[in-house]
Amino acid sequence: MPAYVVIENVPAMDSPQSAACALAKAHLVSLGYQVRHDVDKASDRGSATQRKRLIIVAAVPGAILPDAIPGTHGKGLAEVRTAGDVMRLANLPPLHNDEILNIKMPNHVPTYRLPVNLDNEVSELRIVQQIPTRPPGMSLMAAYNQGLFSRSERRWIRSLNEPQQAKGSKSFKRINPDQPFQTITTKVNLYCCRGGQLLHPVEHRALSLQEIRLAFDVPDSFILVGKVADQVKMLGNSVPWNLGASIGRQVGRCWSASLAKRGSAGTAGVGIEKEPDTAGQKISVVIPRTAPQRRRARPVVEDESDGESVVILKPAPQRRVRPVVEDESDGDSGSSIEYLGARPVKKARAE
Repeated sequence: MPAYVVIENVPAMDSPQSAACALAKAHLVSLGYQVRHDVDKASDRGSATQRKRLIIVAAVPGAILPDAIPGTHGKGLAEVRTAGDVMRLANLPPLHNDEILNIKMPNHVPTYRLPVNLDNEVSELRIVQQIPTRPPGMSLMAAYNQGLFSRSERRWIRSLNEPQQAKGSKSFKRINPDQPFQTITTKVNLYCCRGGQLLHPVEHRALSLQEIRLAFDVPDSFILVGKVADQVKMLGNSVPWNLGASIGRQVGRCWSASLAKRGSAGTAGVGIEKEPDTAGQKISVVIPRTAPQRRRARPVVEDESDGESVVILKPAPQRRVRPVVEDESDGDSGSSIEYLGARPVKKARAE
């Protein structure tokens, strides 16, 4: 049994419509684990996104079960990091809608190219150019209600479905630089009424891949492979970096404290001090240790001449030995080699 188990998924797994979280916890309890679950908001743990994740943590009996991850940003703590903060700090150069190759910054390319809709005689780029940058977070429907589009563009907007035309729709909505990034899903879809807030705050284009990496706090040294759409899907399925690191540190502190409770008889080499939040908790689990590597036993050959056993200090030679044919005329083979199974071994005599 692993000492600790961490499972993450979307918060909807712990809703009245889904029993996935309850079933997972029940199965872990049936295996003997201690279990807890929480819904953590990434922006409260130092991330620049409002993404929420369901986290299930389990520990073997007697090991310290981590408490809820304490927040580091928000009410009474450090200020929440916003989209504008991380974008200004990254100091990315301006980017055009049609730029598909960036030699200096390969990840700084748009994740969606605004096309021309020939059927409706509408240019999506022209639509985005008319969505104001002030006040922050302007959307398609907010600009529509201000009468900022031409007749053909207004006709195209009225052809959208009802959720896309709703007052609070996020279709073709700009990122608000004064707030954290909204939840970014596995696919860039500007038409989506829930996840379409993917337009740059001031430039007339969709967010670049590098800007989405900033939203998830992914370091530049961390490499993602595949096409732009593939990498967006990986990021959309991921846990924001800072939230994942907070979970890892919390489990690591409890693991170190569990080993410290066992004393010097436990796994060697763990010198991390016990954290204050784990003080006073008892440990009764016996964590299995790695078995020492066994050395192969040396062969023992019985000497039939004197009935004594002699230990051969070196393994038998691996070279091939020609068979010895005994001379029946004198009853003596004249050889000092005898055969034990298939391996020839030189006879050793006691002095």
